[in-house]
Amino acid sequence: RKSFWTSFSKSPDRASYLQSAPRGRSTVSYQLPWYMVSQIPGHHVVTLAAMPPPMPDKAASSAYLGLLRLLLYGGAYREMPSPPRLSKDAIIGFGNSGQLEMLQVLMDEVVREGVTGDFVEAGTFKGGVAMYMAGFLSVNDRSRKVWALDSFSGMPTPDKITAKTGRFPAGSLATPGGLASVQNDFARLGLDRYATLVPGWFNETLPTMPERGLKRIAILRVDSDIYSSIMETLQALYPKLSAGGYVVFDDYKFPFARKAVHDFRRRHGITSRMRWCNASSEPPMHKCQGVHDEFLYWKKTPRARSSRASTG
Repeated sequence: RKSFWTSFSKSPDRASYLQSAPRGRSTVSYQLPWYMVSQIPGHHVVTLAAMPPPMPDKAASSAYLGLLRLLLYGGAYREMPSPPRLSKDAIIGFGNSGQLEMLQVLMDEVVREGVTGDFVEAGTFKGGVAMYMAGFLSVNDRSRKVWALDSFSGMPTPDKITAKTGRFPAGSLATPGGLASVQNDFARLGLDRYATLVPGWFNETLPTMPERGLKRIAILRVDSDIYSSIMETLQALYPKLSAGGYVVFDDYKFPFARKAVHDFRRRHGITSRMRWCNASSEPPMHKCQGVHDEFLYWKKTPRARSSRASTG
């Protein structure tokens, strides 16, 4: 591929484009105050502006989100046969591009179908996934916002179920640079206006979400890691998930996370079909064939009309 895109916005603080470059043998990666430039061996020069473009057409929106993925994941962009390593400062801390592509499918659907509510991530770490959700809203639906919750200081003391496994001890997975670093990255990308960061322990912040302004949820991404935090998240926020909205789990691969999911579903009579984004996924998640991790999700169904109705 000798060329991809040309600039779709010529304003210096809003330009976001991928342009052709001669094939080279060396990789040069550096960050300027407002954008990243990287020469990729055998590929292209990438320039990603911090600011999202004005509400663009479909092609421009796709280009912007593709480049945002490229930046957040440090080069793990599906369409490139040899994804480059752009920088040690990639904003996503874990995972691969599969989870962003998965979210893209779900976010597209809830916006297209008019499902009411904001996007929420419980357990945001460095904020990369929340930034992608905010970037999506910036070019698709600016009436919604993203809520990103985290202690930003690491894990709480693990519950007994999680502690038995020895995973996630207290203080682990502290956000590098803390809350200030995440705030800076949102601002640098011009996405702070589309998101609200909520720092603190979940048992303290989740009860305050209604007074903060969270009314309904269209996408609930649960990346809370440990049994107690996943349960706290679901108990507080799942009732706010609109019918037709999606709940997504990053940590279902861990036994204590699976237990939390199944315990919650059983206690609340949830019968919505569980689905996965993996190599054998059915449409529309067949787009996630290249992922190296599985992400569980389900669509909340309308409440059944009976005295023993489930919560969907």
